[in-house]
Amino acid sequence: SSFHLSNINISGSDNSHFFMASSRLNVIKNNLGMMTERHKYKLVYFDAEGRAEHARWCFEYGGVPYKDQRITMDEWAGMKSSTPMGSVPVLVINNDRQLWQSFAIARLAAVEAKLIPEDPVTAAFCDAIVTTIIEFQSAYYKIYFTDKSASAKKHAVHNELYPTILLPAIEPWDQHLINNEWLTSDKGITWADLGIVSFLRCLRDTYPSLFHGLPRLDQYIDKICDTPQIRKWIARRPKTPF
Repeated sequence: SSFHLSNINISGSDNSHFFMASSRLNVIKNNLGMMTERHKYKLVYFDAEGRAEHARWCFEYGGVPYKDQRITMDEWAGMKSSTPMGSVPVLVINNDRQLWQSFAIARLAAVEAKLIPEDPVTAAFCDAIVTTIIEFQSAYYKIYFTDKSASAKKHAVHNELYPTILLPAIEPWDQHLINNEWLTSDKGITWADLGIVSFLRCLRDTYPSLFHGLPRLDQYIDKICDTPQIRKWIARRPKTPF
């Protein structure tokens, strides 16, 4: 026997059930659309690598769309009071909310780029490494932003920062690379690798011989910088002093 749509009765209570089911289906479709829609990101910082570069590397490595907004000191004076903590970087999300703290911003970028290890213990060690890099940055900037001469700064980096602050942490990393391909996870690059290399490369650009005593780590910097995404970013990003 044949079946015709005309045989379906959608009057009365059957009609209400039909439209209720249709309404629920539309709700599900809308929710799925919200889940798959990407957030819009705008990273606000000075025209420098500084404390924003790690997040940039994560966004770039993962191919995550974002706007890299670089501001002048004059612009910063006018917008400082509108930022959550009176500091940059901030990440503006969906043209609305502002996320502050470089660690949180870079970690969100890393989540979007799928650079956080699935194993919670490995992920925790990566968090610790990134926090350590932020402490390295703070120590370096205390030297960089002084009124000392370039030669005095170089002396401080080579004779104070490197042996007393950097070396105790990074020498074990160099040793780890003797028998391991990757530094922070045996499954490949993580956001911690990008944090390490984005900062150490910046240091090495200014002080080229700084890591000559750590040849494996020196080569690792080159290895990460030579990944296609990072290589393209380094080639096209603005050239800045730090």
